[in-house]
Amino acid sequence: MTNSTGPVVAVVVPLDEQTNDDKFDLTSHKTARRNVKLIVVFAVIVTITVIFAVVLGLTIRDKGEDEKHPPVYPIITNDSYRLPTDVTPINYNITLQVFLGVSVAFTEDQPTFHFNGSVEITFRCETSTAFLLLHQHMGKLQVAQVSDVRLADAAAAGTESSVVRVVDRQLFPVHDMIGFYLDDYLVPGHEYTFTLEFWSTPQTTPSLSGLYPSSYVDSNGTERYIAVTQMAATLAREVFPCWDESHFRATFQLTVVHDENTIALSNTEIALQRRHSSGWLSTTFMPTVKMSTYLVAVVVCNFNYIEEVSLHGSVVRIFARDEWLEAADYSLQAALRILPYFEHKYQHMYPMRKLDMVAVPEFYYGGMENWGLIIYKESKLFYSSEQHTVKEKRSTTQLISHELAHQWFGNLVTMDWWNDVWLSEGITSYVEYQGANEQLPDLAMWDYFIIGDLQTAMIFDSPSTNSVILNITQSTVSSNVYNRMVYEKGSALLRMISYLVGEDVLEGALRDYLDRHAWSAAVTDDLWTALQKSIDEQGISLDIKAVMKVWTEQAGYPYITVERTDDFFILTQEYFMDKATFVQPLEQRAAEMLSDSAAVYVNTEPARLYTVPLFIASPKNPNNYTIYWLTDKSLQVPVTELAGGADDWLIVNAHAAGYYRVHYADAELQKIVDHLKTDVTVFDAKTRAQLICDVSFLAGAGVVEQVRILKVTEFLTVETAYLTWHMVQEALAYIDLMLSSRSAHAQFTDPHGLQRNGLLHSCWTWRRAPGGVYMASCNVGGFRRKAADDEGVRVFPQRNNY
Repeated sequence: MTNSTGPVVAVVVPLDEQTNDDKFDLTSHKTARRNVKLIVVFAVIVTITVIFAVVLGLTIRDKGEDEKHPPVYPIITNDSYRLPTDVTPINYNITLQVFLGVSVAFTEDQPTFHFNGSVEITFRCETSTAFLLLHQHMGKLQVAQVSDVRLADAAAAGTESSVVRVVDRQLFPVHDMIGFYLDDYLVPGHEYTFTLEFWSTPQTTPSLSGLYPSSYVDSNGTERYIAVTQMAATLAREVFPCWDESHFRATFQLTVVHDENTIALSNTEIALQRRHSSGWLSTTFMPTVKMSTYLVAVVVCNFNYIEEVSLHGSVVRIFARDEWLEAADYSLQAALRILPYFEHKYQHMYPMRKLDMVAVPEFYYGGMENWGLIIYKESKLFYSSEQHTVKEKRSTTQLISHELAHQWFGNLVTMDWWNDVWLSEGITSYVEYQGANEQLPDLAMWDYFIIGDLQTAMIFDSPSTNSVILNITQSTVSSNVYNRMVYEKGSALLRMISYLVGEDVLEGALRDYLDRHAWSAAVTDDLWTALQKSIDEQGISLDIKAVMKVWTEQAGYPYITVERTDDFFILTQEYFMDKATFVQPLEQRAAEMLSDSAAVYVNTEPARLYTVPLFIASPKNPNNYTIYWLTDKSLQVPVTELAGGADDWLIVNAHAAGYYRVHYADAELQKIVDHLKTDVTVFDAKTRAQLICDVSFLAGAGVVEQVRILKVTEFLTVETAYLTWHMVQEALAYIDLMLSSRSAHAQFTDPHGLQRNGLLHSCWTWRRAPGGVYMASCNVGGFRRKAADDEGVRVFPQRNNY
């Protein structure tokens, strides 16, 4: 036997020694040799085939890889104003180095304010993509470098598959976007990180957006420089590249590198500080809660502060320059009272360990609700009884309450897109009165709502304004979204809902809205869903979404005409046109103002029907109201259902609850005025004030004659409410403006002449409201205003001091 591992040895047997068996064996051997040849040939063929197949396979694979790289990328057009949702940001680790400079104004020979930094972004891939698109402001920020994209999973770090290279970038200036093209697809469900380095570009004009400089002169005459942020609505992209849309919530950890002689503030408390030999100080802050980019805030300053701890353990501080801190105590105490009030009312604790309120000299808005670092314009934040009026106390309190209310409505629950910014500003403008009333229960804050929100909204609301729900179709959202319709009209509609279903029902709905959407985004339908649930639980038959659709999606509002026949009250709705769309020119209307002829009112707008809740009070129900629904052009209500006799009055908008004006026929208005002269308290001050205001604006629109404004003042001889007198002065101011260039102006400003004609009774008589605070008009022409309170009389020459 041969060794299976050794060489094969062929044994040759001589032919003559072969037997038959040997011959047979020889034949078999020859056959075997032939078979071997065939096997060899076959093996060669197989080998060649395998080699060919391998080569072909490699070629096919290379062709497949060529088709895969680069991947298919999306096409960004001018219509692509929203970011895709194929990735979701999780955390931003931001470092900002702030150079305050020696001048906040750009000049050729002086260094100016600028900053640079980096951001490491961790994000989750939701759907497979090889393209990252985020925001970067083209004019104020430059991206210097971008790293490769790496798997955030530590177990995968260092492996070849954990790195996806960035092969190209592209700017999309129309949308303030920057796109990064990757060499491979990201895997859904995985978390990735990448880092961008950036710097700001010098600005030739001052700006109060993004991260901007400001200055002031201290008590020693030294000019001081500070840095402030304003990220709303879409200005975070001016400071660092990010997914700058409100529904993208993430956590943020900031490090601010600043001059060692300044302090840095941000949304959270300081985690650590490190001093550098070059005179820089690095301040690193704790990570934030999940929030939108527009709430990120930074202030670099040299302010001092006062502080106290809130009822539930949050440190509340006010930062300001020294000369303002003396007037900061009232604001601090107001915040300490209102913050726990909202925590209790809406059953969600304030989630941050600290709340800083910083007063800066230059700020675009009165305040900005950044979570944990609320920034105010310093002229709006402070109050002291020695330096400020009651109006300023009320305004300061409302502002503080407004920004604190945002910690729930706006911060905890954010609008999905800026179309629904009223969910932040409208709700907060309503809720602010709750907090302010808690702080100032003696100042009748809900009466002031009629002046501050309801009438303000109705003055500006017209066909030419936007609706409450906006239609924003661009990536960059301007400050114009923060307008009267979003704030005041939004809050006025919520107040109308509270009268419609009850304050407890509305508050329950707002709590449910917070519960359902905390730490996420919402749309208007989410509010209606919460309201509907609360309404249904009370057994009220009402489709709130159907009712409110036209009020929130359409600009303007109706006015209701009230007429009486022998058997019916006839209530008709018309679309109200504001003073900017009057048909008759101002001069012509002024000439006819004191005549008996009414100006012609021409409504050129298409008919817009509302579902109008009519809050009707009558002698049969004088202290309350009954809700009637006007769902068509007109409604007839039997007289016997509302009034007992021909001389009985009818109020159609009791408590000024509805967002509409009321035009009473002459006879119906006279019944109301006559009754008020007998008993002014039969209607509350809100109803009386609304009556004055409606007549004034209907006259201004040409619906009624101008002289009716004066006739309706007959009951003022017994009027004691500031709210009503405020509306009277606004009405008289309008007439004064109309007549200012006419000869009739002298007659109008002569109080004795007006009194002799019975048009205006005792408008210049001092009245004192309960609580000791009141004002009356003296000298209609100049509109000088006086206030009498327990501390004496003060004179304020400008308008709207209250």
